[in-house]
Amino acid sequence: MKGKLLSTSKLLFLFVAFISATNTVKAQKLRAFVIQPPEVVLQNVKKIAIINADEEEQNKDLRYRNNNLKGDVLSDYIVAGLLQSDRGIGTILVGLSAEEGQTYIDGFNTNVFKLVERSQIQSVIEEQGFTLGGLVNQDQASTVGELLGIDAFVFVNSSFTSSDKADPRTYKGKTTYRAVRTVNVEARIKVVSVETGEILATTDFKTSVNDSKSNASKYDAIRALKPATTIADEGLKKMTNQILNYFAPSFTYKKFKFEKIKVKEFKDDVKKAEDYLDEGKINEAYQVYKQVYDNDPYNPKAAYNMGIFYEAVGDFDNAVTHYGTAYQLDPDEDDYGDAYKNAQKGQTFTAELKHYGITIQPHDWSLDAGVNLNATKVKTDGSSKDRVNVYKDPIKDADVVAKVPGGLEFEVIEQEGEWYKIKLLGGDTGYLHQDDLD
Repeated sequence: MKGKLLSTSKLLFLFVAFISATNTVKAQKLRAFVIQPPEVVLQNVKKIAIINADEEEQNKDLRYRNNNLKGDVLSDYIVAGLLQSDRGIGTILVGLSAEEGQTYIDGFNTNVFKLVERSQIQSVIEEQGFTLGGLVNQDQASTVGELLGIDAFVFVNSSFTSSDKADPRTYKGKTTYRAVRTVNVEARIKVVSVETGEILATTDFKTSVNDSKSNASKYDAIRALKPATTIADEGLKKMTNQILNYFAPSFTYKKFKFEKIKVKEFKDDVKKAEDYLDEGKINEAYQVYKQVYDNDPYNPKAAYNMGIFYEAVGDFDNAVTHYGTAYQLDPDEDDYGDAYKNAQKGQTFTAELKHYGITIQPHDWSLDAGVNLNATKVKTDGSSKDRVNVYKDPIKDADVVAKVPGGLEFEVIEQEGEWYKIKLLGGDTGYLHQDDLD
């Protein structure tokens, strides 16, 4: 029994330590979805057509076709992904809870390409007496592309192979079979310029997915497995974002960790900024950190922190400037160098975005009316279980306008002797007596 209690105590200690660590780190981080440039930027390409290069083979008589081709499925997945305006943004895990992801970048969408529908391509091909397979011919591709105003064709191929195995397992005299169907999926894309016939980009992708079932009968275990073609589709779906990230932009989740500024003069300011970040008030946090940086511009940590804010809102020009300053002041800090290089890539890509008619809007760092970053704050005495009276007027015989928990901070509007006029939720005001303060 003693051993069990000790084990439980250890688990409780670890859990409390985890929660404490989570809360401690949280105040020093900014979580946001930011721009992820593609591996290859297709310059001067605005309008594209996704072509299933396996289509002719898939249209053959069932007796002669290769049924392990998946170009049609992959083409559909790619088109669906390219149409998404916020591809990459999703829910994130913060501590033990899930939160809806957010971005602070205005004016940027991931659906940068104009797509030509397959039916339009097919119609032009038939009118010209061509075949889909004939698009590999430069003359035919140029004719179709010019008629539809296409800048580039994206040719898509995909195929899969599968294998099964069923191994016996015996436990307490009972034998069961665990069947596993492994499917290896390959995909290829090739981007070809309509105007020149030049291959602008090409690459291959591979993944392996499986399904498993157990049964006392080896035959029944194998029979219960998903069809290989279904497993292949699942593999392609998981692979699609990787394929799209090769030539199309996306959002990616990033946790920015701010540098801890240990200069005594700015201790209170840094704590205030961290509290704002913890509350999700990025503009307020920015303004406080900017005051720190303006007063200590040769501090590499202060410059780095400013770079974080600018990268988070997609302002890569300012991000490059401030990350570059931090790196120049402290060239031995690898994080500064990496951030600087990454911001330069973002700067190059945002310049390319203008080609698509996309301009990232400057972030408005102004504060809401009535917000005073330098306001004095007071904290109520006691814990969250306690309640402290807030009065309508600065006398104890006045009406009580609110009962607030202990341990909370409130912004002070003005002080009248032993009384503090504070700002309450919803814009209301009231008075706290100094005896009720921590």
